[in-house]
Amino acid sequence: MPSGKNSPKDKEKKTVRVPYHHKPDEIPIDVWQKALRRQFAETQNFTMKNIGSHPVFSDFEVHNPQSGNTYMVSVRSEETGLNFCTCPDFKINTLGTCKHLEFTISSLKNINANVASFCFLYTAFTGRCCMGSLTTLIFPLCLKIHGSL
Repeated sequence: MPSGKNSPKDKEKKTVRVPYHHKPDEIPIDVWQKALRRQFAETQNFTMKNIGSHPVFSDFEVHNPQSGNTYMVSVRSEETGLNFCTCPDFKINTLGTCKHLEFTISSLKNINANVASFCFLYTAFTGRCCMGSLTTLIFPLCLKIHGSL
């Protein structure tokens, strides 16, 4: 019978990993490919340097010490579509993401001071919070910050 206490195993965050060599039948190919890039980014020893003026929605240099390659990553949104990377994978995959973008966004989200910044919709015309905008590209994180819209 359960004791009502959570064991350490219950408290561990369970991350569902997708297989590298075959696409699971239950997910679309683009979702699988994005998940692979997200998983790969988690295991890399990349370094990141902000070369822009905003702490989150900015341009970054992402360096891979293993390969020696450095790419420029532009973060404009939490979601895919407005971001950019100079790596070959980003140029050809049509997913709107790559391991460098996934690493950068994940790293930025892990800095507590940046969480509120993800609430703001970045465009060339407005920096208003999604609460004051009809366009909600960053809707899921805004729900976490604001509770409800």
